[in-house]
Amino acid sequence: MNSPHRIIVLAGGACLIVLSACASPRIGAQIVDLKVKGVTGASVATEPATDFKYSPKGGHVHITEMALQGGRTWPIRDGAYSMTATKTGCEQVRPVRFEVDGGDVHVGKVILDCRHREKLGKEKGWQDPTTMPTEVPQLDPPYEKE
Repeated sequence: MNSPHRIIVLAGGACLIVLSACASPRIGAQIVDLKVKGVTGASVATEPATDFKYSPKGGHVHITEMALQGGRTWPIRDGAYSMTATKTGCEQVRPVRFEVDGGDVHVGKVILDCRHREKLGKEKGWQDPTTMPTEVPQLDPPYEKE
């Protein structure tokens, strides 16, 4: 049965609809830097909107629900999506667009160019630029984007 729910007929003819949590599609990705190292704390946004906000340690993203008005959520629906990852001092290398069509989708690696962030981090004494605080002061020349 390909339906996301099952109907169970109980004694006496009453019906009970049971939703299957594993039937709804999931979206997976990994946010990485140019060295293919997972980026922690990147802001992740999709269109249409989902409930996922920030990449955890290792940069792995697992999205299971869409965001609706009023803070409500709904299982991922089939259709066209785009994903954008951002972090102060980093730029996404290429746009990410994909289709959800009834099953799980793994987008692959979403690459951020964090060279500006690394330069600033070294200047400030941070050991690991991918995990340094997200609130980084405005970049001064010569680190501004050209």
